[in-house]
Amino acid sequence: MKHEDIVKKIINHIKKNRMDALESMETFHKNKVGIEHWFKVEIVRALQDTENYVISIKNKGPDLELINGELIELKGATDFNPKYYIEGLEQHITENEDCKTCIALGFDPNNSLSDLKDSIIEKAKEFTFNFNFQIFDIDRNWYIVLLERV
Repeated sequence: MKHEDIVKKIINHIKKNRMDALESMETFHKNKVGIEHWFKVEIVRALQDTENYVISIKNKGPDLELINGELIELKGATDFNPKYYIEGLEQHITENEDCKTCIALGFDPNNSLSDLKDSIIEKAKEFTFNFNFQIFDIDRNWYIVLLERV
């Protein structure tokens, strides 16, 4: 399963089952609260009946290990912070060459999707490695960012 398909599964799960939880977290936008642990649990639930289900959740190193051995770093917060997402990839360049993917959840009620893309492109100039990214609009100003090192 491609990473894009994994993200689509996560989005479908959240839209169908967990939008109420995301909506309740919007009140923490100004405080920039971390919601990565919540996001981990929802990804496990979203992928449980797929070919790429999660076999391990970790607190050190990449956050998830899929059945195919792939490692994925996760980021999640009640704001939209491109530097935080890109650093999720950067920290594993030296720690673990096998982790080339970061999936991040963020909230931004003030900017358009185009503005968010531009913010990632601008922030990428500060880093010395190359990556591709896509932003997926969940709903109500919540976004998932898929970053893949190349």
